[in-house]
Amino acid sequence: MNELSCSNNPQSLFRKYAKLVTCNYCGKEIYRSLSVIKKNKKNYCSYPHFALGNIPYNKGKSKYTPQEKKCLCGCGKKIVSPDKKGRARQFFVGHSLYKPTTSWCKGKKLSEDHKKKLSEAHKGKIAWNKGKKSIQTGSKHWNWKGGIWPRSNKTVEYKTWRQAVYERDNYTCVSCGGGNGILEANHIFPWAKYPQSRFEVNNGITLCNSCHLILRKHEEDYAPFFQEIVRSYNYAN
Repeated sequence: MNELSCSNNPQSLFRKYAKLVTCNYCGKEIYRSLSVIKKNKKNYCSYPHFALGNIPYNKGKSKYTPQEKKCLCGCGKKIVSPDKKGRARQFFVGHSLYKPTTSWCKGKKLSEDHKKKLSEAHKGKIAWNKGKKSIQTGSKHWNWKGGIWPRSNKTVEYKTWRQAVYERDNYTCVSCGGGNGILEANHIFPWAKYPQSRFEVNNGITLCNSCHLILRKHEEDYAPFFQEIVRSYNYAN
């Protein structure tokens, strides 16, 4: 069965309905049926050779030829359609046929008589929001947390405490000894858990930004080590 259907076997019965032709890509002689030869102008021995030799007619050609025309909104500006991405253009960038409607009273001034009539018409009416606060504040706010004092590095107390910690540590990171990086004043005991010692100089230690990131959330584990450093500074002074 394979011998009869094989197109490259010259001894097969397929030769009765086939013709010997050459591949248009490599020049190899092959047998092709008369119907295939009639349908296709070119002959190839395999599909890879067909793909390599059969170049599409529109290869390298754009679908549309760019043309210059005017914007449809009537501004007179010229546009190129289609653009570089093949998109059809009808309007200049930001232009359209839609024109937003404006208020009938825009640009008009009310006369004094009209103003008096409006004033008299509104007399005796109570505004719906009179006596009401647009923004709830204090304990009436939905996100009230019991009067927590906000942490801020812009207060005078915080700036004074930070400066005292820097001066005591000679503007040097106590962990790595570096002083060229970004320095930060760290609380030995956390700010939230020990509010009574927030602005105590002995509760502060100078760290660089990289060391502070490593020790963050582990301040209590390193508290004895930092306290010993603070005591040594106090004894030295």
